Amino acid sequence: MSRLRVLLVLFVIAAIGIGGMFVWKRVFGTTVDRRVELGGIVCDVGGKVTNTADYRSGPSPHGLVVFLDKDSTYSEKPVKDTGSEGPLRAAQRDKQIADIQLVACVDRDSEQALGRSCDFDGGTSLPVYRPRYHVRVYESKTHRKVSDQFIDAQSEAEFTCPTLYFDEGERKIQVDPDYPALAALLTPLVR
Repeated sequence: MSRLRVLLVLFVIAAIGIGGMFVWKRVFGTTVDRRVELGGIVCDVGGKVTNTADYRSGPSPHGLVVFLDKDSTYSEKPVKDTGSEGPLRAAQRDKQIADIQLVACVDRDSEQALGRSCDFDGGTSLPVYRPRYHVRVYESKTHRKVSDQFIDAQSEAEFTCPTLYFDEGERKIQVDPDYPALAALLTPLVR
C-alpha cells in the first residue's frame, strides 16, 4: 500500500474512534470526576453521567448544578434563592458527583441591542445586548429533560456596566440572566 492509502486508512479509523466515543457517551453514558465536567457532557454532548444520582432519590433538596454558556464554554454559576427558605442554595452546596441529580444548561437564545454602550479605559466602547435565555434542565443520570423554558435577561434598568472588561474575543457586553426568574424556575425542581 502506498503511504497515502495508509494515512487515509489511519485517518478514517481515528475519525470513527472519535465519533464512536461521542456516540458511546450519549447512548451508554460516562463517568466524571469533577463537577465542571458535567456541563460539557450533559449540556454540550447530550450525554448521560452514570455516577450521578437518580432524580428524586433521597431527601430534598435534590442536587443541582447550573451551567451558564459563555462564549461556547459552560461554566458553573450558582443561583441564589429568592426567598428565605434556601432550597436552591442547599441543592447547589458542595455536592459530590454522586449526589447531583439535575444539571441546568442556560444558553443565550436571541439578543436585542439596547442602543447603549459601556466605556472602558483605553478608549474601548462596547455595545450592550440583552439576550433571552434558554434554560434546559436534565436529569444527569439519564439525560431526561425535566424542564425546557425561556427567561429574559435582567431589565435594562437593573443593568450596570462592568468596571472591568477582559477582551476574550467577543466585542459586546451581554446582560446577565434575570436571576430571580431563574431561581423561580429551578426552585420547584429541587424540592
